[in-house]
Amino acid sequence: MASKQSSVTYLWRTKKSPGWASAVRLLPTTNGDGGEERTNIDGWECNGAYHGLTTDDKCDVVLIPCCLGNGGEYRGGLVLCETYQAAGGMPTDLSTRPILAERLSQDVVNAVGLNVGFTISAFVDTDAGVQLRVDPTQSPLTKAIIDAHLNIVSVGAGDLGLLEIVVDMGDPLVSADHCELVQSICARFKDAKPKISEVWVSTAASRGDKGAEGLLTKLTAASSAGVSANSRVGRFYIPASVARNGTGHYIDQKPAPCKNTYEYVLNVIDLWTNTA
Repeated sequence: MASKQSSVTYLWRTKKSPGWASAVRLLPTTNGDGGEERTNIDGWECNGAYHGLTTDDKCDVVLIPCCLGNGGEYRGGLVLCETYQAAGGMPTDLSTRPILAERLSQDVVNAVGLNVGFTISAFVDTDAGVQLRVDPTQSPLTKAIIDAHLNIVSVGAGDLGLLEIVVDMGDPLVSADHCELVQSICARFKDAKPKISEVWVSTAASRGDKGAEGLLTKLTAASSAGVSANSRVGRFYIPASVARNGTGHYIDQKPAPCKNTYEYVLNVIDLWTNTA
């Protein structure tokens, strides 16, 4: 009798449009000690040259799972992968996660106590006029994102045909992983063109008493465009509730474009650890 299998979709960034690649593996499923089903999700190899990640003479790339989504309810489990060159074991230049993990381990960064979240904007390829504004669940993209069981706090309609997906603020590495998975899901839909449109940030100090005052001081010094509260003007925005309560987070509404989510977090770290 053939062993039971589970379909697992590996997802990784590439240099070819739409910027993501995927492959489905059928992996054996076994029962754990408690009777629950388990699938051993391990590393895998792909042709890095085909995806623009390596040269032809060193084309093998290893896919290393770093975050899981879905749990098997939608197109099988989702596995976010980092890419490493098989020759030498170095990350490809699209894999910034190891750099971020190292920065987050530093004492000076830990002292800041960052929580980070994201807004991802993506277009839908269906009639998304009034229908989408009234009920965003009419979009198959919305359903796919919800079914992925990630740390999503909202999915709403922005401008005509645009979805705005907010990843919850939390541990910077975990939130960045989930943001990457959201973008990989979006990339599987025609002309979705996902991008990070906002970065949400709080610090240990900003979450404390009168923390909003410290946010205002820091962000005003960091931005020539100014900081606004209760008005989405300028680069940095402090929500009205934060200004009113005196504690909370800010939103970077015009983050500098980066090649992946981990670089956005690195920019946040630079802002809060730069003492110049």
